[in-house]
Amino acid sequence: PGVVAHLIKPVLREHLAEMVSGMGYSVKRILLIDDDDRMERFVGMALSASLGDSSQSGSHIEIKAVTTGRQGLDQLAEDARRAVSHQNGEHIDLVLLDLDLPDMSGWDVLECLGDLGYESPPPVVLLTALDLRRGLSRPGSSLLAVRRQRPLRRTEMEAVLPVILRSLRPLYPAGADPA
Repeated sequence: PGVVAHLIKPVLREHLAEMVSGMGYSVKRILLIDDDDRMERFVGMALSASLGDSSQSGSHIEIKAVTTGRQGLDQLAEDARRAVSHQNGEHIDLVLLDLDLPDMSGWDVLECLGDLGYESPPPVVLLTALDLRRGLSRPGSSLLAVRRQRPLRRTEMEAVLPVILRSLRPLYPAGADPA
């Protein structure tokens, strides 16, 4: 599925819980790739608070946290091997991915995700301090303003473009029929 959403740091509990509960399926295993070790505790507390007592509701979510992109890719590669060989066990249902990691960027992790052998990789939610909806367009202007130190790679563009397109509303000339 690729990138399905992004959350803006600092992440609000309500936004995280709403995003996970709105996935359209039961999320049981989350891989958190973030170099801030406080995020694992935050994600666990936010989801347990929103889902209630997991022992009564049966909605326990396992969170595996790693602090580098390489560790995240290793976890994903192992998960892909188990999925391809149809081994029993829980597979990663969702990846929460920080874009600013110490060893590589989150964009690099996304690029490598396609090479791990998944038939269908888990959906990814980007964790970023950049609000992809804010500052992209100015009222009355059809120009997008995106600041990058280097050009976007194809995989980066494929990841960010759907988020941008979902965030922008089309403008039609007065009297035009959008259908």
